[in-house]
Amino acid sequence: MSNSEFINHPLPILVSARIRLTPDQRRELKAAYQNKLNAAVPATATGRGGLQVETSFGGNNVLTNELGMSSLVFTDLVNSRDTISITLILKLQNVLGVTIITRAELMAACENYTGYIFDNAGE
Repeated sequence: MSNSEFINHPLPILVSARIRLTPDQRRELKAAYQNKLNAAVPATATGRGGLQVETSFGGNNVLTNELGMSSLVFTDLVNSRDTISITLILKLQNVLGVTIITRAELMAACENYTGYIFDNAGE
């Protein structure tokens, strides 16, 4: 469903999902962030006389724009939040090139939760 379809024809039932990251997933996100940031930084060039030149580069700004958040917000999100919304996790996955959750894992979790709430509705 496209954004315009969703706006013009909202779904009758909304399901919200949040992901509780494991310590390994947190480390993976932080490493991917740092790798992407470092990959954007140009190498130092050495001239014939031994002079080294380092180009000024706004690599952090590029990643900030792609993620839609500063490095400070990213660090806070990954280090201190108990859960993160699924839409934000998917954005992090896409930008950083990691897999935290798959569609199949999310669907299985939704099925399990649906079973849980229906099984316990009478209690």
